[in-house]
Amino acid sequence: MGDARKNYGITGGPCAGKTAVTEGLRKDGFIIVPEAARLVKRRNRRFGGPQPEKNFEDFEEDVLDAQTRLDIKHRSVVRFHDRTFCDNIAYYNFNHITAPQFLMEMIDRYRFDKIFYLSQLNFYTQDKYRLETKEEADMLQKLIRESYYSHGYDIIEIPFLPVCDRIQIIKGHIQGDLEILSSTLGCTAQKLKGLK
Repeated sequence: MGDARKNYGITGGPCAGKTAVTEGLRKDGFIIVPEAARLVKRRNRRFGGPQPEKNFEDFEEDVLDAQTRLDIKHRSVVRFHDRTFCDNIAYYNFNHITAPQFLMEMIDRYRFDKIFYLSQLNFYTQDKYRLETKEEADMLQKLIRESYYSHGYDIIEIPFLPVCDRIQIIKGHIQGDLEILSSTLGCTAQKLKGLK
């Protein structure tokens, strides 16, 4: 993805607080590449299409296509991705299905500068998009961590804390990157957030 662009991943199992963290980063001016799986679930429920609990492989094919399109659509110098292709691997493993070669190629092609792994919250709630039981969510949390490690990432663990504290920790980890980028591109770190 190049030295003049920084891509960060936000990940964690179901009910890890990703939505609150990415929304907070968005309000702070950062570009967020949204979670493709959630968007595909909504679209397919509304207009018809595969759902993960009934046709996982077709659903994942839709997700991979959506992830690629979202990546192209949300171009900017600094981006946070709500999940990455490594998360897809964890879901394939969870469903005991071999991941397609295309997905492995995408993981090799799209490398991220830092991965922020959110610990699960101290409560768990299911909803119409989060169908996993607490036990399944715990397993996914573990599989997601393993997926990133197995693909060569040193993840940065973000503990369960108030959202504002989690965001401050994340921003602390990227501060040096932003300073180098702003110096290289001749702009302030604040202007980097929306720079394309």
